[in-house]
Amino acid sequence: MNLIRVMSGDPPEPEPECVPEAVEEAKLLWTSEDMQTATQPFTIELQNLVPFVECKAGFALASNPPDKHMVLDVYLCVRCPFPIRFSKLSVLLSNPAYNKHC
Repeated sequence: MNLIRVMSGDPPEPEPECVPEAVEEAKLLWTSEDMQTATQPFTIELQNLVPFVECKAGFALASNPPDKHMVLDVYLCVRCPFPIRFSKLSVLLSNPAYNKHC
């Protein structure tokens, strides 16, 4: 839950063993104007985690002629109990030479 809160710009819930004075100071820092105006992209590598977003890709046509544009269909299935907003999707291929065309 704290991951979603932090990614949404909200302060995380404090751990039960935290000192109350430190919790109040942290809340002030999390709600400061600097934190509210800062935007930071998050890259989530899902190879080692149980994914809460499933991604599947496939070519639109069974065969694609060389030197022609092709269409790649990308399907996302969100299994997170909380709403997630995406601002960017990157497609990278196993051969890095082709990535500049994505």
